[in-house]
Amino acid sequence: MRLRNLGKRLVLVLIIGVTLSLMPAFPRFNDAFARSAKCARSFAHPNPVRLPAQSSDIILEWNQLAAQLTLSTAAALVPVQQTRAMAIFQLAVHDAVNGITGKYETYLSTSSPPENASPDAAAVAAAYYALKSLFPGNDTLLDGQFLNSLAAHGLSPADPGIEFGHSAAVAILTVRANDHSAQAQFDYIVPGAGQAGVWTRLNNAAAQLPGWGSVTTFVLRSGSQFRPDAPPALDSEQYANDYNEIKEIGRLPSATRSAEQSQIATFWRASPTAIWNSVLTQVVATRNLDLSDKARVFALFYLAAADASIAC
Repeated sequence: MRLRNLGKRLVLVLIIGVTLSLMPAFPRFNDAFARSAKCARSFAHPNPVRLPAQSSDIILEWNQLAAQLTLSTAAALVPVQQTRAMAIFQLAVHDAVNGITGKYETYLSTSSPPENASPDAAAVAAAYYALKSLFPGNDTLLDGQFLNSLAAHGLSPADPGIEFGHSAAVAILTVRANDHSAQAQFDYIVPGAGQAGVWTRLNNAAAQLPGWGSVTTFVLRSGSQFRPDAPPALDSEQYANDYNEIKEIGRLPSATRSAEQSQIATFWRASPTAIWNSVLTQVVATRNLDLSDKARVFALFYLAAADASIAC
């Protein structure tokens, strides 16, 4: 199981790393976006997640709020659910902004924007309505953020972009409403449980979302398009070496595990959103990106994370 979990993390890191490396080449993703439109209790970080201070940047400030809600104890979302929520949120903002600017092709087809619609207002509205749907019970927080965000950026509540942003959020939420994520939790029993090499419950805890691999993907053709390789055979030399290494380095106490290795292991207990969102915001802050670019980067990032979660 530990080897398989390591494989999952490596796949996720690689996919997100590729996304970041391709940030300057946004147009290359147009075809993928067009194709994808047709396919149409959290592992808490040991230390509190420190998100950047409030920014005057609409994309970043709403992303911070989305991440905070996603990682909150009240939301009780496990890591794969977190990446799904963030992908839906960022796609709504992306389509609201680029549906008006036209700089990048949208994930879903959008109607023609109304005259004089502000992409800034559309971004605020899409973010607001997406989060209201994804995280019910936060009306006071979100209503206040919505009004404050409009005021802080000199936007009128009557801006035509607000209704456009609302419609963009509704479209994304609607297409993901029946993506099988609600059916991913069920009683998972494996034939031969208890035998060597066969998954078995730990302390009688049920398997967590065993059906997530059947959730509808965002961009991939299916979750099975890029599955991690099977673990090494039980009678293989690699399995024996890996088993002995884990037994030695993972024991408490371990004579060979360094303090740094213990810290690394603790760090990686956090969810992908807790680890990577702050990295992404820091990277974006070093680029000279406009509103459309930022919306695009965040959407690509979480499309990769969400589909990697399904594939793994």
